[in-house]
Amino acid sequence: MEFKNNTVYFDKDFLSPFYMTHFFYPNKETPLLFCNCSEQCFQAVKALMFKDYDALKSIMESKSAADLYTNGHEVVNYDKESWNKIKYDVMLNIELEKYKQNDALRKELLSKKFDDKTFAYCNVIDKYWGIGIGLYNVDKYNQKIWTGENNYGKILNTVRNILKT
Repeated sequence: MEFKNNTVYFDKDFLSPFYMTHFFYPNKETPLLFCNCSEQCFQAVKALMFKDYDALKSIMESKSAADLYTNGHEVVNYDKESWNKIKYDVMLNIELEKYKQNDALRKELLSKKFDDKTFAYCNVIDKYWGIGIGLYNVDKYNQKIWTGENNYGKILNTVRNILKT
């Protein structure tokens, strides 16, 4: 994690969707899920949405980020257009649950060091969720050349604002 120019640049720490922390995910569309990280929960909701219970089982048994990525991208009957319409809100709700249920993580997210900061998820591969530039690349400081949308960073800012109220 790095702080510069009112921005928090991060990849593999407690802010990451792959950070291991347990929480329940209740949702009207899904059964209660017991997740070990946000990414697992996200991929599980996708499998449930498309009624791929074999993928759901594999996702819930995943032990690594690589397994989650692979299993989550093998969901049968996956409809990208349908998923794209809801995936932002799904991840927002997952992150809210993660921080509501984990006192230490919530306190850290709400700590003063993050006041008036923008979160930038330094993910090179996923340009929807990340900025498209790695944490150790100095180009990250220039938002004009980000190749990603940083939606995960935006979600963390939203979650922080909701939890502060």
